[in-house]
Amino acid sequence: MIKFGELIHTYTIADGVRDKTIVPLLYEGKMVEQTVNRKAIDKRLEMITKDLNNKQKEEVMRKWSQFERLASSDQRIAFIAYDINRHFVTQL
Repeated sequence: MIKFGELIHTYTIADGVRDKTIVPLLYEGKMVEQTVNRKAIDKRLEMITKDLNNKQKEEVMRKWSQFERLASSDQRIAFIAYDINRHFVTQL
């Protein structure tokens, strides 16, 4: 079923590579290392929550886990961007 009318063309990327009108896109998968000092984080959270009751501690931990996910995502994105930049600087 075609939702937006008839096909304009059917020339694919594979056709372009075969005709040598475009170059193939090469994807190189990489793993980005990311370490977290879990002991230091746990110790700091212990210090912060030492005077709180259990319910308050749970709330702090819940909020921290949400922040930690966001912060580690930002950190990971920054590291990946740095890695991509370093790759192209050293490859050119």
